[in-house]
Amino acid sequence: MESAKLLAVEIAKMAKESGVSKIYLDRGSNIYHGIIKAFADEARSSGLSF
Repeated sequence: MESAKLLAVEIAKMAKESGVSKIYLDRGSNIYHGIIKAFADEARSSGLSF
C-alpha cells in the first residue's frame, strides 16, 4: 500500500513538471479498492485530477 502511495506522489510530480494536471485512471473491470484506491487518493491529494 505504501509503495502505491509513493508511486502516486512521484507520478504526480512528474506530471506537473510536464504540464499535465488531469489524468484518466482505467481500472478495467477491477474493483476500486485496495492498492488502486490508495494510488488514486494519493494522486488526488498531490494535485492531479481524474
